[in-house]
Amino acid sequence: MKLLVTDYDNTFHINDSDMAENVTAAKEFMHDNVFAIATGRNYTSFMKQKELYDIPYNYLITNNGATIIKNNEIIYNEFLDDNIKNSILKEVDFDKLEKIVCCGGKDDVTINDSVSKLYFKFYDYEEAKRIQGLISKYDVNIFLYTDVLSMDVVSKNVGKEKAIKYIADLENIEDVYVIGDSVNDYEMIKEYQGYCSVVAKEQIKEISKKQYSKVADLINEIMEG
Repeated sequence: MKLLVTDYDNTFHINDSDMAENVTAAKEFMHDNVFAIATGRNYTSFMKQKELYDIPYNYLITNNGATIIKNNEIIYNEFLDDNIKNSILKEVDFDKLEKIVCCGGKDDVTINDSVSKLYFKFYDYEEAKRIQGLISKYDVNIFLYTDVLSMDVVSKNVGKEKAIKYIADLENIEDVYVIGDSVNDYEMIKEYQGYCSVVAKEQIKEISKKQYSKVADLINEIMEG
């Protein structure tokens, strides 16, 4: 049995035209193997995509690894330390943010609740870099997406690669494949000697064994041995 973990945006979904083939390949893979989506998105955001494209999975990793879901139930969730979360929020000028979302395990929560991921959307790059610099002193993982001017902040204990290990151990699987495209996929690709999509960032391409135009091609290669 094998485990395949794919990022969602710009990996499993690069364009609408490939989605039917990717979904069909994933369903076939799941007959004898374990298939997981690992995304920076929160649960609510990803479920809209799932419903739109009928995306299958055995496990769903959201919030960049902070939350793991199986059969629509949370089986693992890691919160930001409340003191760290509050300190980070004091560093942020809310007037310079386009948007802030506090993500719980499944639902969005308030800044007063326990938070699995902080999501910031910025108006400009300079402010994004300024905030990244200010909060880098805290014991957190920061993922800055410069192309879309957004940032995810999660616990230092959190990462897609850690969530993958959790699933692999749970399923007793040693044969693990991963594919991604961006900064939040770096560690999982490095850890599992993985692959990337053709639209991946250059630093991701540099550590990937091979590039794929669609995940279905990787799935077919894995199933063919």
